[in-house]
Amino acid sequence: MDYDVALVSFFGMFAVVIGLILIVIILQWRRNKRLPKLVVNAEFLEKRIQKVRHSRRGKVGYHTTYSRLYVSTFEVEGGEHITLFVKKPEYHKLKKGDTGKLSFQGTRYLGFEKAEGKRK
Repeated sequence: MDYDVALVSFFGMFAVVIGLILIVIILQWRRNKRLPKLVVNAEFLEKRIQKVRHSRRGKVGYHTTYSRLYVSTFEVEGGEHITLFVKKPEYHKLKKGDTGKLSFQGTRYLGFEKAEGKRK
């Protein structure tokens, strides 16, 4: 009897956590969708790779994999810094000091069009 209660409690908590994660993702997506698409003059400052570790139980022990998130920081007019996640091909094109037009919508990166021959 106690085993059944513990099992139901575990799966209930698991479902709640998954539900909350999905709600946060959906709310962020909706918030981004409602915001205007902005194009601003910006300078590319830095980039970094954020490793994310994924562990799961395998047939023998645990299996661990890693994924990478490509993070880029821009400085827009007025000195504000904006940090956005970009895709791998974009990440490799960006060079420190590049200037140009940054396009984004909320927290979603849309692109960076480099100015011809301009670099600080």
